[in-house]
Amino acid sequence: NDPEKETIAGMVLVPVKGGCYRMGTGDYDAPPHEVCVSDFAIGKYDVTQAQWQEVMGNNPSYYKEQCGPHCPVETVSWDDVQQFIEKLNSRTGKKFRLPTEAEWEYAARSGGKDEKWPGTSDEGSLGQYAWYEKNSGSKTHPVGLKEPNGLGLYDMSGNVWQWCQDKYDKNYYKESPRDNPSGPWLGSSRVLRGGSFNYSAGYVRAAFRDYNTPDQPVRPQRFPACSSRSSPGRRTPPAEPAVVPSPLSCGAKSAESPQGLHFSDEGWMHCGEK
Repeated sequence: NDPEKETIAGMVLVPVKGGCYRMGTGDYDAPPHEVCVSDFAIGKYDVTQAQWQEVMGNNPSYYKEQCGPHCPVETVSWDDVQQFIEKLNSRTGKKFRLPTEAEWEYAARSGGKDEKWPGTSDEGSLGQYAWYEKNSGSKTHPVGLKEPNGLGLYDMSGNVWQWCQDKYDKNYYKESPRDNPSGPWLGSSRVLRGGSFNYSAGYVRAAFRDYNTPDQPVRPQRFPACSSRSSPGRRTPPAEPAVVPSPLSCGAKSAESPQGLHFSDEGWMHCGEK
């Protein structure tokens, strides 16, 4: 029942009540398996070009002239996003990170509902919720113009790809823990979700998984923001050297995450708070 929280640069996080759901499908994102996530909050909109500019002092987006400051930032790598997170944490005194893949899919599917796309399972109505191959005109669009999903989140499908915190392993679903899975410990790529404006309906499904190396900018790409309450039981991978790199998230034991909230006394706890 907490109200939405406004972040620095006008970013807004929407609280999401945790729960259990069936993650994945029988297609490329197999096998379906039960996953439970703790309470968290996630960005209501994509992080925009204007917000990135305010924090980073630059705008790397390919579509900055064609689309403008209210369009999602894109052409940023996973590593670029980590720098954004570091600067934002420094400015706010908070600790945030990208959402895990399990958190992202739970939020995209309106709180773990049996939805094929965020907000609907009817391909005929997909255009009401997402910019994709059939309706985008081969370009990005300003955030928040389509219908939100059941949690009030916009553009979780289509428009631009979204980075997640996890490393990618095509076989991870076969060994994923049930509670707050945080991805495999080993791997050279990071997870991408959501599809983009130039992809067909099958590639913007809520369960569709993709990946890229963390040092490669993805065009077009976005990252969501998300913050979670303390999440007991989440494992923390061992420290490793930085290798390089879309709705950010903050977990109990992770120091990797953007989008500072303006917390009230009774509001969300920041990462690591007991």
